[in-house]
Amino acid sequence: MRKGLRKYTLDDGQVVDVKDVAALVPCSISLALARLNTSSDPGYIFMSKGLLMGHQYCIDQKTNKNVVQLKSEKIKYYKTGDLKHFFDPMFQLAMKVI
Repeated sequence: MRKGLRKYTLDDGQVVDVKDVAALVPCSISLALARLNTSSDPGYIFMSKGLLMGHQYCIDQKTNKNVVQLKSEKIKYYKTGDLKHFFDPMFQLAMKVI
């Protein structure tokens, strides 16, 4: 542990600081600090960078598990079933012309 950094105690009893988390994940110090300030769950803090994890109450009813989704697989449709405008090919064509 480094001197002068705040130490965080996780749910499983580990004591870590921001630079330890940033080195283990690997991620930036600001992401490590945001995760440590948000939660004390080691599964969330040491989760690999680039995953979206739903809130602990956002549970899939069929499987009873948290919904984890890659950022590259973001939802392209609104809840009504319409395609979001950025993913619409005609909108992309209009943006290229402008």
